[in-house]
Amino acid sequence: MKLQILSAVLLLLQVTSTLCFVRIRRMESDVRLEHFTECKKQLGVSDEIIRTTENYWQAEKLKCLMACMFEKDGLWGADRKFNIDQFMEEFAEDTELESKKAAALKEICFEEAKVHDEYCDFANTLFKCCIETYENFEAKERKESKKAS
Repeated sequence: MKLQILSAVLLLLQVTSTLCFVRIRRMESDVRLEHFTECKKQLGVSDEIIRTTENYWQAEKLKCLMACMFEKDGLWGADRKFNIDQFMEEFAEDTELESKKAAALKEICFEEAKVHDEYCDFANTLFKCCIETYENFEAKERKESKKAS
């Protein structure tokens, strides 16, 4: 069952291993798998769509998947306000991101995402920005580490 989760997440996101690591760690629990399965069903997203999608971030069928999972994870409040602090705390914990970088990531990505009124676009933009910014941090660290050695 966990192998299916890993495969689905890897195919769904189709980005670097860092991104996959983030969502896989968060989906290890049965509750997260249940949320993922419920969201796929609710949105009519088949495993075939996940497997064959070229660009996750632009695929209309997949844009709302992250918003749905955020909702089921309790990140949308009753007032429909997104709990950015809870999201960033979980993201930083999952990626082992230090607090200074997490604060910078929050500032950059929340600013980019909050221009979207529509939940799917907001969630998609936020998560994409977090992943790309995180990967940039990691690449910069690797480059600096390589220079130092």
